Amino acid sequence: MAEKLELLLESLGRLNPSDEMKKFDELRSRLESDINFTLEDMMEALLRNFESNKMCNKEYIQWLKESTMSIVEFLEHICLHDGSKDRVTAFRGLLQLIPLYNDAFHSKPMFPNSEYSAIIRILMTSDKDIAPLLPHLKDLMTYEDMHRNIWKAIDMATKMDRLPDVKELRRILQIMAIVEPFKDSEGPKLYYSRVKVGVLNAKETDKCVRRIWERLSQVKMESDVKQLLLLALLEKMMPRMDKPIFLTDYFMASLEHGGAISVLSLQGIFDLIQKYNMNYPDVYGKLYSMFTPELFKTSYKSRFYYLSDLFLSSTMLPEALVAGFAKRMARLSLVAPPPDVIILMAFITNLLIRHSNLKVLLSRPGSASVDTDPYLPDEESPSDSRAIESCLWEIRLLQDHVLPTVANAALWINHDLPTTEKDMSALLENKTQLIFEKEMKIKAQDPPLSFERPTPSFLNKPTVQLAFGAWE
Repeated sequence: MAEKLELLLESLGRLNPSDEMKKFDELRSRLESDINFTLEDMMEALLRNFESNKMCNKEYIQWLKESTMSIVEFLEHICLHDGSKDRVTAFRGLLQLIPLYNDAFHSKPMFPNSEYSAIIRILMTSDKDIAPLLPHLKDLMTYEDMHRNIWKAIDMATKMDRLPDVKELRRILQIMAIVEPFKDSEGPKLYYSRVKVGVLNAKETDKCVRRIWERLSQVKMESDVKQLLLLALLEKMMPRMDKPIFLTDYFMASLEHGGAISVLSLQGIFDLIQKYNMNYPDVYGKLYSMFTPELFKTSYKSRFYYLSDLFLSSTMLPEALVAGFAKRMARLSLVAPPPDVIILMAFITNLLIRHSNLKVLLSRPGSASVDTDPYLPDEESPSDSRAIESCLWEIRLLQDHVLPTVANAALWINHDLPTTEKDMSALLENKTQLIFEKEMKIKAQDPPLSFERPTPSFLNKPTVQLAFGAWE
């Protein structure tokens, strides 16, 4: 069938329009009956036919365009509604058609943004799971034009009379997830569409990403979807924005949400402060308020510990503020899971190394219990919590923890502080299961046993044994 199909397409230029229409209907029926067998050969034949018939009459070229659109509509219908394995084949066919659009529809060579956005819109609106289709689109992200212009395609696909619904938003975020940062190579750049005209530059990409964000941020969504949106904003969209200072208000509002959303918003604020010198009012007060027991249930708590360490890394911070954080962490360690206790111990150690004057917290007498502790746990400001007047008695209490690993992590308070900070990154992936496995590998020391036969004692004498004979 493949050979007949190729001969059929190669002979189109020698037929009159009525014969061509008849032959194409035959081709269409064969394609519908066995898409997997005929599609690859059909794409190659179409490519050769377009290239060899550029000088043909206008009526023939117009018919060829209409024929191609008929194939496109057929493939789109399968992608949108078919639940079989033919969806993958049809989707691959749509991607393979992209290099042909310049020959078929454009008088001047230009990247086919409209056709690319139509493919994105199929993914966005499909009733079926798009996970099997995305790897084939991801394979094309190595091409300069496909990688850059996917943002133009998403921009065009989301430009509607209404906002995207939650299902469409999820699909868009799935598509964004396959777009990795493009690595500039010294070798020649590859262009899937075979043209460079119409490929986005950095400024045009920035405009597209901003328009996409303006639409997506207005969608009413649940917390789990907002987490995904924030993650896409941080990892996919912000790196492609020139000056994302306008996101400040959004991050500030999201900080009040709590949980994972607050953690991701905190990362956005940190990026704006670090890269764009943004001034954020009372950022340390917001950070201090996030150290609560709910933190231990947060999905991105490792990211939170990492960001908190970066925020508190400066040695120029006021000692009263740093003492507030150290005391809050020590108090939290009393109710924290074992992996978090170990992280908090390392965190407090690093804070004291950075601020040597806070060593007084290790040995101050008179505040070694909740009743006598001057620390104000309900105070919102770490500087006004009176932690600088307290001591870290909570750490000494942890030395009696039931798990030896946790108890050993608290022993540092009995010795001089180390001169170098502890590596936090090595502890962030610590899990309860790993601690349990480590404890299981520790061999307990055998108790000393007697290996010599005891010598006769006073009770073994015959006269003494006769005295106990009446008891028998």
